[in-house]
Parts: sequence; C-alpha cells; structure tokens
Amino acid sequence: HRYVVKAGGLCWLVGPDYEQARPEFGYLLQWYRDMGIVDEATVSYPSRGSCRFRVMFEGQDFSFVTKSSTDSVSLASYAPDVVVMCEAAQQTNDAYMKCLERATQRAAPVILSGTFEGSMGWYADLYERWSGYNEEGGVAFSWPTWSNTDEFPGGRFDAKIAAIEASMPPDLFQERYGAEPCKPKGLVFPQYDRK
Repeated sequence: HRYVVKAGGLCWLVGPDYEQARPEFGYLLQWYRDMGIVDEATVSYPSRGSCRFRVMFEGQDFSFVTKSSTDSVSLASYAPDVVVMCEAAQQTNDAYMKCLERATQRAAPVILSGTFEGSMGWYADLYERWSGYNEEGGVAFSWPTWSNTDEFPGGRFDAKIAAIEASMPPDLFQERYGAEPCKPKGLVFPQYDRK
C-alpha cells in the first residue's frame, strides 16, 4: 500500500496467467471498496484477460493491474511502483527476472507469494536463501495453513489439520500445509540447511 499511494502509483499483480492473478486482485478491490476509495468508473473485471482499477485517496490516485508472465508482452509499458508475483512458484525464473528488470526503474519492491506446491525450484531456493542473511536484502516469511484461525480455529492442532497430516507423507504435508519447501530427493548431504 505505501509504495503505490502516490500520484500515478502503479501496482502489478503478476500471475502465471491472468486467471491466477484474479484472487489477489479481487481481495484488493474489495478491501478498497470497503474503504470507499475505488474510482468505480475505472474498474475493469472481465471474465478473461487483464483486470484493473484505480483508487483515489487524499488527492492521490494509484492503480492495480493484473499481468500474465506467460504473456511476456504484458510485462511491459509503464514501470510499476510495486510488483506482486501471485503464485510465484508456478512461474519461471525468467519471469521473476523480467519482473526485477521492470521494477528497477522505480526501485520498486518485488513481492512473491504463493505455496511451494508445484514449485519450479527457483522459488524454494530463493525462500531458503532469504530465510537467512543474504546480500540481496531479501526476507522470507512463511505462514502455514493453520495460521488461518478463521478456517482452522484449533491452529496447528485443529482436527482438520490433524486428519490431513495423518493421510500424507510428512515432507509433502510440510510443503502443502506447513509452508516449508521439501528438499529434493537424492541430495548428497540432506542435512544441509542455508539457515
């Protein structure tokens, strides 16, 4: 929010495709509508393709636009003030690099979100690297499924969490529900941990 609350501020919500950027777009649109600051004339929420809306707040306007990393042409035009890669693990390292390139002009932060499930590897590596000291200044946060106490009131010990944990291998459970990447099979030194 603080990065785009400026005249002409722009936030890109980049998904592996337009469809997978829609949930975050919808959350932001609803949040700003609840605040009463959406310029309704600017809302474009088609069933397919890019979505957008603009917010007016204290004389400043800022926009949110969905992009698709599959459609590399969409990762062009005006430089963003913040980039959010939605479902980052499902995108390529090249897409991440393209987002970094586009963010450079305005020193925009690049925020990566999503689960490790189906990770292409680079995302889990980045998470591991950013979990400790790193020269990039990256920071990694992890919120396991059970941290959503609206859905799982018992937290880590919620009955639904316990049931799913009993049904799958521990490393897969940790990846899908514990927000921790699985180490690849066949590591020579599986004990190695960047932290």
